Amino acid sequence: MQKRAVIGIACLLFQFMLSAQCPGNDVLWNRIKFLRETSNISAENKILEVEGYLSVMPSCSYRNDTTHASLLSLAGTLYFQTGNFQKSVVYRSQAIALTSTNAIKLPTKQKLLPGLYYWLSVAYDSLGKPYEKMKALDSCSTIAMRLNYVDRASLTAIYTRLVYFFDIGDYRRCIDYAARCQSLAREYGITNSTEEKVAESYISSSFGWQVIALLKLKDFAEAEKLLTDKVAEYKSLGLLNYLGTTYSQLAEVQLNKGEFHKAILFYRQAFDWDKKAGYTFNCKQSLKDVGSVYFNNLHNSNLALSYYQKALNLTNNNKGLSTEDAFETLDLYSRIATLYVNQKKYPEALQAFQKAFDQLEPGSNENTLLTLSRDELLGFKKIHYLTRLFIEKANAHVSLFKYKKQIPAIKNAIAVYKRTDQLLDRIRAEQKDPQSKLFWRSDSRILYDNAIEACYLAGNTDDAFYFLEKSRAVLLADQLNEQKRANQQIILEQAGLKKKIQQLEKQSSSVSKLSRRYAQLQSELFSTKQTLDRLQQNLGNYPDYNQNTKTNVFTVNDVKKRILKDHQAFMQMMETDSAVYALFITASSSVLKKIPKSDFDSYSHLFINYLSQPKLLNSNFNSFAHTARQLHQLIFANTSLPKGRLIISPDATNFPYEALISSNPGEPLTYFINDYALSYTYSAQYLTNTILDQPEYGKMFYGMAPVHYSNSFHLASLPGSDIAIRKLKNNFGHSTITLSRDATKNKFLADFYRYKIVQLYTHSTDSGYNNEPTIYFNDSALVLSELIYENKPATNLIILSACETGSGKSYKGEGIFSFSRGFAGIGVPSTLTNLWQVDNESMYELTSLFYKKLSEGLPMDVALQQAKIDFLKTASMEKRLPYFWAASVLSGQSGIIKFDKPFSYAWLVIAISLVGLIILGYGLMKKHHSSKRKIQKKDALITPDKSSSLLPL
Repeated sequence: MQKRAVIGIACLLFQFMLSAQCPGNDVLWNRIKFLRETSNISAENKILEVEGYLSVMPSCSYRNDTTHASLLSLAGTLYFQTGNFQKSVVYRSQAIALTSTNAIKLPTKQKLLPGLYYWLSVAYDSLGKPYEKMKALDSCSTIAMRLNYVDRASLTAIYTRLVYFFDIGDYRRCIDYAARCQSLAREYGITNSTEEKVAESYISSSFGWQVIALLKLKDFAEAEKLLTDKVAEYKSLGLLNYLGTTYSQLAEVQLNKGEFHKAILFYRQAFDWDKKAGYTFNCKQSLKDVGSVYFNNLHNSNLALSYYQKALNLTNNNKGLSTEDAFETLDLYSRIATLYVNQKKYPEALQAFQKAFDQLEPGSNENTLLTLSRDELLGFKKIHYLTRLFIEKANAHVSLFKYKKQIPAIKNAIAVYKRTDQLLDRIRAEQKDPQSKLFWRSDSRILYDNAIEACYLAGNTDDAFYFLEKSRAVLLADQLNEQKRANQQIILEQAGLKKKIQQLEKQSSSVSKLSRRYAQLQSELFSTKQTLDRLQQNLGNYPDYNQNTKTNVFTVNDVKKRILKDHQAFMQMMETDSAVYALFITASSSVLKKIPKSDFDSYSHLFINYLSQPKLLNSNFNSFAHTARQLHQLIFANTSLPKGRLIISPDATNFPYEALISSNPGEPLTYFINDYALSYTYSAQYLTNTILDQPEYGKMFYGMAPVHYSNSFHLASLPGSDIAIRKLKNNFGHSTITLSRDATKNKFLADFYRYKIVQLYTHSTDSGYNNEPTIYFNDSALVLSELIYENKPATNLIILSACETGSGKSYKGEGIFSFSRGFAGIGVPSTLTNLWQVDNESMYELTSLFYKKLSEGLPMDVALQQAKIDFLKTASMEKRLPYFWAASVLSGQSGIIKFDKPFSYAWLVIAISLVGLIILGYGLMKKHHSSKRKIQKKDALITPDKSSSLLPL
């Protein structure tokens, strides 16, 4: 102790001697090294000495150099050791800034940056700032990969990031990071022979997370493919500690196959191996999983509860997993509560739910959790446990209401469902990958299904509308809001990165996964995705983006005031596993109707089948008419829907309501289109969520018809499409048409956004390349994912006169991803698309009639209605079948488009001719009058004046 005091005094004297002068560079460097390594000086005394050096650094010739940066880094380390994490952040940040600024002068010292960023992340973690921690880790891994440099810091950074992405439910990004971590760990193990065990640890652990993420995404086939032979591999390599995780993952694969007893066997093997390895935390998970199989799949509540209790009784000895362990306990109590609900033991269930919330903070509930800051929320582990807890608690209140008819119970259920929805909004804001967001929208659909049932039971149409709106097209709204807030520079940067990602993914798919080129492409792809993540993450730093960041709740009254001011009714559909709900809103009422699911599915599927097959429709028209009447009755009976303009927001089942038959058997055939002008929308709020400040390019109409196609497409030519385009051109003053070889994909993408109305006559399919909706041009094809927002469109309406342009893959919670939605996502408010393969001649005729009605100043929905009615009046008997006219549907806004009328030379000729005739007539008349006066004058000279006669005759 005395020796340490003497050394401390000596250090203070050394500092005092150097405090008034700048020490030599070598002297100071050796001193920094000594202070790092010695343990005989207290951290406080080291700080005093280091602060002294920093105070004189401005006068040193080597300021802003490596020595200066090392001194700042040492200060950050020392303050961290004393628990002053804030000052540690300050000094580490200064060291990073200094090293980054001098990167050109000190190229070999750039490798210091990954480590600096890693330790900065540790300081942020100690401050309870997970958001800043993740930003620092991202910088750590990005710089390491840019330098082609791998160390423990960068490996730990990537591994921590992948776990973070799993915790917030961004499973696709978790998979990306896990694959990258494995690749870099292999490289690290090769270049550092003494670190092979460390490398193996990172490889195996990140592989485990990759498989878990795949299982969460329900990609069981890919997970099983990766797990094949893993047990044998780990046993041969002696990596026995990873066998527990592997067996647990194999169990989930068996569950998906319906092999429940095999799943239990694998879970038990996982428990045994984890017990041998001393992984109590993993053992707890395995017991919980066995209990869940008994409860959910084998319906044995007693055995399930016994396994849940065994899991609760396990004490985790790893203090580093205390937060994770609390969340496992939370999930266990949540599952126990659900089990009690199933047994109608409601007091016990509510008590178990509260014990689950207590794992976060004693006395907390769904209300207090929503008041947490962003950092507190991001600090949670496996956030899907929270969402399940919220939903199961709300479900318990619904069950209690059904059992005892207690009104407070159903009100509590609706309130908790709303809190869950708000939690999901916050989670969605943190996720980056679109596929992960889609998965969460699909996986959380159960919330909205259950909530709409609760609203129906409560007779609460206002909240029913809230959940209906939140159950659809939320990601589309996010996309449009982002485009409103971002400036043009950010938009172009994002577009460039997204295009690059698509290009790299396409290249990767055509290269062997074992090749060096594939590894290079994957590295570049990962880096590009990171850059895009950071760009989107930094949007919050732009003033434009920070405006209106909170989503306003759209209400029934908003529909009445803002949407029904020029429409008669709004209708919203929702299909759950057990029922179909239809909400009708008019100016004076709102009604929620429940429709039997089996009847709706049966009639709607038969209806669609008839409509899309002309031969079947023609030979079975009476059966079709019966189906169309029954479906109409099922949906609209007892609704008192006023005739006129109707907006429909459909759910998963997509069909044209226009072709429903509203007349009774024996009466003159009356289609729904005769009484209603229809338009379809992704949500009510979409109709008010247009892109602001739509540009004016002064161009009205753009028409394109490839006519012929590349031989590789094996597509028939479309003769007559060029003639149809030329005819349409005559409706407009400022128009451009592109035909045949000029009708290329790049030409279309480069030009269309400048025009108010865009017409495309071509081929398309709802499942082309990569199973995506595809539009064909003369030279190439455009897939839906290539439709990237890059330029703010002036376009009000796009008419995609091609087959199946209104069809696509249906995503639960987000709707059908068709080209209609694709163009909506880049700011085009209205599209006219087809739901099935159409007859060319009928399509040309209908389109021509539609433009004629538009030019008369009719709203788009009314113009389409009148065009179809006129078509029915003049078409042949065969072409009056709905197959020929019902495929075209209007999606989005349905207002009036003002035409710039073409200058008519015919009228000019007529006008000139009339003027000429008038002038000629005037000249002839004048000549006639002049001649008449001359004759009269001559007659006056030879005729005697009767008044002057002297003698009577």
